[in-house]
Order: sequence, then structure tokens, then C-alpha cells
Amino acid sequence: TNVSACSSIGPFFLPQIARIYLDMLALYRSVSGIISAKVEAEGLIATKTPMVRGLRAIKKDILRLVDTYIRRADDLEGVNANLIPSLLDAILGDYHNNIPAARDAEVLNVMATITTRLGALLTDKIAPILDAVFEPTLNMINQDFAEYPEHRVGFFKLLRAINLHCFSALLELPPAKFKLTVDSISGPSSTPCATLPTRVCTSASSCL
Repeated sequence: TNVSACSSIGPFFLPQIARIYLDMLALYRSVSGIISAKVEAEGLIATKTPMVRGLRAIKKDILRLVDTYIRRADDLEGVNANLIPSLLDAILGDYHNNIPAARDAEVLNVMATITTRLGALLTDKIAPILDAVFEPTLNMINQDFAEYPEHRVGFFKLLRAINLHCFSALLELPPAKFKLTVDSISGPSSTPCATLPTRVCTSASSCL
């Protein structure tokens, strides 16, 4: 598979991903549109049907390939200029607008990976990334602590990556959003994170 090949040859996978990249993202958008239409027509139960599960598997495979390549790439400026804008355009709006049950945790994992790998190169893109994923994900994980464990881990990995590699971008956020971001990590008594059970706080701390 492409993921296996990319894992094996790393940056030398560039000609292949360059050849398929735009078609791959177009497929991602098409599949996302079909899923959204099914959910709108049939409700939440649509996410449990074999058809939608299969379509979501396609999206996850695309995200895993992108994640794998960015982990192995050596031309990070080229990645930032040529791959990231179209990637964010394809996946962020879809994640933000979907119902919680149709959001893929792999989006958070990819965002954490590109933040870790690109560092300061990604600073100007941190605000739109947080606009798309922060509050929708936080609302998913602070209601029922048993649900969405993969999103929970991906969420804190992303926050950790931003804190370590793009901290200056956090300082440029509006005060209210900056406070919400900090509170989600530190969990003062006035925020939902203070109500996290010990096992969840321990898991979050291990990510941070």
C-alpha cells in the first residue's frame, strides 16, 4: 500500500504523493459530501451503517498517508508551501461542520504531526486550525468522559505540539480564546476540565 511504501522509503515517496495528492484530497471532499448527505437524510444512525463506515475508512486512510509522509519528509518548507494549504482546506471545514459522531480523530493526529514537524513554519496557520477543531472537540470530550477516547488523546497531543513548537501563535490569539486554550490544559476550577476524573487527567497529563 501507499502507507507501507511511504513508511519504507520516506522522503523518496515525494514523486508518488505529488502525483496523487490533489486527486486524493478531491476524493476526501467527495466522500465527506456523501457522508454529510447521508447523515442529513438519515440522522445519527447513518454513521453506523456499513456504507458510511466504509467511506470513513477511505478518509482515515488518506489522513494516515498524509501523516506518514509528513513524518518522513525532509523538505519541510516544500511541505508547508505545497501540501499544507490544500490539506487544511480539505479537512478543517469538514471536521468543524460535521456532527461529533462523524468527526475523525485522525484529523487531530495529522494536525499534531504537522505542528510538530513544521514548527514555526506553521505559526500563521495555528489560529485557523484552532478555529476549526478546538471548541468542537472540547465540546465532545467534556460531556461524557467515556466517549471519544481517540479524540481526547488527539486533542491533547495537538495542544502539546502547539505549546512546544508554535507557542508564539498562542500569544497572538484573542484574549478570550487564549484563556480558553490555557484553561483546557491547566483546568482551573471554573472550567469543565476541572471536573475530569483522575484517570482522564492522568491521560491528558501524559500527552502534555
